[in-house]
Amino acid sequence: MITRSYYNNDRTCRVTFRYCPDGDAKEVHLVSSHDNWDTGARPMAARKDGCFSTSLVLKSGSRVHFRYLVDGSIWVNDDDADEYVNNNHGETDCVIVI
Repeated sequence: MITRSYYNNDRTCRVTFRYCPDGDAKEVHLVSSHDNWDTGARPMAARKDGCFSTSLVLKSGSRVHFRYLVDGSIWVNDDDADEYVNNNHGETDCVIVI
């Protein structure tokens, strides 16, 4: 799930990414073009309800490609993404547009 909160006269947006795994996940990372696809740059915080979340502050006009990396080996897309694009690995990336 993705939620947006705009501020600074809509010039910036806090985007919260929330992933709720079907099974037991030990760790989830948001991996994105915002962090140069660094798989360790943005660990998501585990919540009491079993979900994971993290936030980014993005400028209006931003387009960020992203995926979730679960337990270091499972790539997952978000059903709430604005778009999906093919990547160089034969899969699709999510895109958030601000």
